[in-house]
Amino acid sequence: MLRLRWYHLAALVFIVGMIASPALADEIVLTLDAVGVSACDTPWNESSCALWFTETIDGDYGHPPGYCLPSPQPDGVYIMPARLVVDVSTIEGIESIEVDYQEASDPGRTRVFLYDGDGTAFVEEWSQGMGLATFVLDATGHVVDQLAISGWEAAVWEIRLIGAILVDNEQTSFSALKAVYR
Repeated sequence: MLRLRWYHLAALVFIVGMIASPALADEIVLTLDAVGVSACDTPWNESSCALWFTETIDGDYGHPPGYCLPSPQPDGVYIMPARLVVDVSTIEGIESIEVDYQEASDPGRTRVFLYDGDGTAFVEEWSQGMGLATFVLDATGHVVDQLAISGWEAAVWEIRLIGAILVDNEQTSFSALKAVYR
């Protein structure tokens, strides 16, 4: 005869709960609050990432390249026009990136690019309309080294780096840490 004890039931509830619950995700948030840099090509750090403004390039919104007019605000940055570059090469395990932004002029003037180790953009997205919006970028299967946001009269409010586990490359490898949890 099968006799279930309380600890059998507790183990079963635990296992079912683990299967039914969503996978844990880590998130690194770049708030862009009180950025003290308004000069181009001058880096600053936030949450293990180096960030800087730089000139627009070919492939950005349809104006000639070479513009860099950033305007830091208390709760974000305006790129009018400029590129905001985020170096995420010290972070492994990024699965998606979310960018909260707002266009101030015509829709379609804000673009976001994800770059791998050799400088190739593997994701390019155009904004879809005016007002507050969020880019949601899938980086699954890629190693993201840089994120660039190009805009013409746009505000960037927040950037979220989302992954199964995000660690600094200099401390431990993603696969070694993930193996502990298997």
